[in-house]
Amino acid sequence: MPNPTEHDPSQRGRSERWTKLAPIAGLVVIALAAIVHALYYLPRTVDDMFIFLRYAESIAAGDGVVYNPGERVEGLSSPIWTLLLALGERLGIGGVSWSKTLGLTSFAGLMWGTHRFAREVCAASRLGSALAIAALALNSYVMSWTLWGLETPMHLAMLVWTAVLAWRVAERGERRDAIALVVVGTVFVWGRPESPLFLALIGAGVAFSDWKAWRARVRRCFVPAATVTSAWVAMMIARRLYFGLWLPHTHYAKQGHGFDVERLGSLVVQGASPLEVGVLALGVVGGVWWAMRGRLTPILIIVGNVFFVSVVRLDWMPNVRHFLPLTIVLPVVVLAACDELRRHAGWRRVAGIVGTLLVFGNALMIARIDSRFSPNDYRTHGGGEHWVRPKSAQAWTDTMDCLAGRTPEHVEAMNDFDHGMITQLYRVLEASAAPLDESWYVARDIGRVGWLSPVRVFDTDGLFTPAVVQSERWQDGEVVDAELIDTALDRNVVATELFGTWMQATMRSSIARARYRPMAGMGYGYLRRIDAEPPTPEQILARYEHALAKMPSSYLLMTLYGEGVGAALRRRVEAVRFHLASSPTVDALPDDLEGGVAVLDGDVELLGCRAPRSVARGDRFTLECFFRALRTVRRDYTVFVHLEGPDQRVVADHPPAGGFHPTSTWAPGAIVRTAVRVRMPEDATALRAWVGLFVGSHRARAVGGTLDAAGRVRGPEVRAR
Repeated sequence: MPNPTEHDPSQRGRSERWTKLAPIAGLVVIALAAIVHALYYLPRTVDDMFIFLRYAESIAAGDGVVYNPGERVEGLSSPIWTLLLALGERLGIGGVSWSKTLGLTSFAGLMWGTHRFAREVCAASRLGSALAIAALALNSYVMSWTLWGLETPMHLAMLVWTAVLAWRVAERGERRDAIALVVVGTVFVWGRPESPLFLALIGAGVAFSDWKAWRARVRRCFVPAATVTSAWVAMMIARRLYFGLWLPHTHYAKQGHGFDVERLGSLVVQGASPLEVGVLALGVVGGVWWAMRGRLTPILIIVGNVFFVSVVRLDWMPNVRHFLPLTIVLPVVVLAACDELRRHAGWRRVAGIVGTLLVFGNALMIARIDSRFSPNDYRTHGGGEHWVRPKSAQAWTDTMDCLAGRTPEHVEAMNDFDHGMITQLYRVLEASAAPLDESWYVARDIGRVGWLSPVRVFDTDGLFTPAVVQSERWQDGEVVDAELIDTALDRNVVATELFGTWMQATMRSSIARARYRPMAGMGYGYLRRIDAEPPTPEQILARYEHALAKMPSSYLLMTLYGEGVGAALRRRVEAVRFHLASSPTVDALPDDLEGGVAVLDGDVELLGCRAPRSVARGDRFTLECFFRALRTVRRDYTVFVHLEGPDQRVVADHPPAGGFHPTSTWAPGAIVRTAVRVRMPEDATALRAWVGLFVGSHRARAVGGTLDAAGRVRGPEVRAR
């Protein structure tokens, strides 16, 4: 039958225009999907990024590859990523935004590399490779790690490009491809500890894909492979000479204690949807099918990834970080196989179409995911019920607020001090007048603390702290013995955050009992030196200003799961300015106090509180309360403030005078003013304040004043307008 467009110039012209425009339209759609997806994760960070940034700053400053000055410990997973970050520091463009720029650049290289991997290594059609790129653009797992600030996107880009270039060299042996393979392969093996494993498997795949010509293929690849291997050996020797170890220190901190298939759980359970399991199964079958057709590389990458995950310790890493090579290779393998099936008729063509729809349906499902938790996150962030946290309208609102430099609603609702993990930083900055670069902080999850302040850090996870890794009892069962806790505390420690066996060991430590005491209102995991001299208000404010200046100026940072850490730090700096602007003690009481005089625990008098009569909904107002110590107070109380309306309850508990004047320092007879800023809810009509003091689970008993049934002292009422 003749082609109906053969003798119709207009129809043939439209067909030719569509043939030219379709790829362009597809690229535009893919680019838009990637941009929208990237915007969601752009403000977010993972704590380990700040560890890299601190190392980069040390290198740029000429102090060497160190986290704590003078301690040569390789507490990072990628030498080449660290050097790139240090280059940005030297050029004056370093920091968070530079790491994200490198991540996005790597992602662009990954997209192009995935296209070439699909076309050359897996023999996919143009449509198949375009669908593979589209699936990658929608992949929340890859996009999140692209923008969380670590080396992951560069590692993935180098993985696919090493496979592509090795295939080209084995097939044709052109000099240009060989040089490119040397450059890319060197960056790859300097990128992550598992890269040499993948490099060896890729080499075996390209060499033995054609058994009849394997000698010729090996001969073509020999020189670039030997050069890349030499670069890896040179890095190993340099590591041994500089750090004294053959492997990164992080290897010893995270070693997996042998092969364990249970670490593969997230592939088929732990939040994996039926679509993901289906793509996994089809990908393995497709990888075997392609191997039988002379293309071994995809299945060897799959095997290498499964083996690596089985021998390393899985930690908190969400969004299946260690399985990311699979999330890239599996869809490509399936789509390439579907290309072959669609070229046939009957059930094969139907199977090809169904497989293609399965891959793209899985991509759309993954695009809806915010974070997929690890086993360590499941109990906390997943509440023990949900492995997956979906993207939500509220999360998008928070993201757009951070991108626009606005304070998200959940940060507006926080009090002036307790801001999640960033509160670690506040405790360090306010603990002691001793220079921070001569002081120590003992804790875990310390990346942002170490980057935003020059304090030295003893990491209880051992990432860059040899004493932890070298402890036999810690390695055997994460038990902290007396020697380890004394090693941690036998220095000028200004603050701690200790949990589990660390806190238990602290309670038994003679050094802890002799030199430290719990911070005001905190448990024994939060220590400060007994002889620590408080920093001056000017010193505190300067430290906060220095930390805030290191944050990106064009957008506000968020944590891994969306908490607005940048907005929280900005709020804290504003609160510090507010509380340090006036003296916490006053000579006389104002006339407009409400609530009457109440005696709390026989130690302190609450003399009354005051607030504006009315305030606009959504605005902040200041509630002031005035106290007088009747005698020396031995407890460090926290002021509790409950503001209640018909359908609202706002908790505004706060340390006295913003934490800068604890009750144990109050002079008997002195009048102390403490204030807290409160935001009037949008749906409020009026809020009544109820006030008192507490420490831990103990609420100070009130006598006198106007009390409610719970023994709270009534304060002023603020109407909403």
